[in-house]
Parts: sequence; C-alpha cells; structure tokens
Amino acid sequence: MTAGFAYIRLRAREGYRDDAVDAWARRLRMVLARGKDVYAYFRHDDDGANALSAMRLRDALA
Repeated sequence: MTAGFAYIRLRAREGYRDDAVDAWARRLRMVLARGKDVYAYFRHDDDGANALSAMRLRDALA
C-alpha cells in the first residue's frame, strides 16, 4: 500500500451477508493495525440493505 489510507467501494446491489462483512473487517483490521485510515463506501440502495451492512462493518471494527 503506497498511500496513507485505504479506500474501498463495496458495490453489492442487495447488501452483504454477515460472513462477507466479517471478511472485510478482518482485512481492514490489518490495515488499521498499520496505522492507516480506512474509507469504506457502500453503494446506495433503495431498501437500506447496504446502510445496514455499513453499520455492521463499523461495529465489527469498533
């Protein structure tokens, strides 16, 4: 990683299952442990599934 941060775009149309959120959390914990900031963006959807996925990721990283 050459930047001082990580930027990810999560583009699923219908949210992410818990196991997928957990997998991203494991990857991002390694980035955070190296002192890097993480910016994760989830695709907008009409039913809010990705907003719930974003909250699960936030909670998993807290």
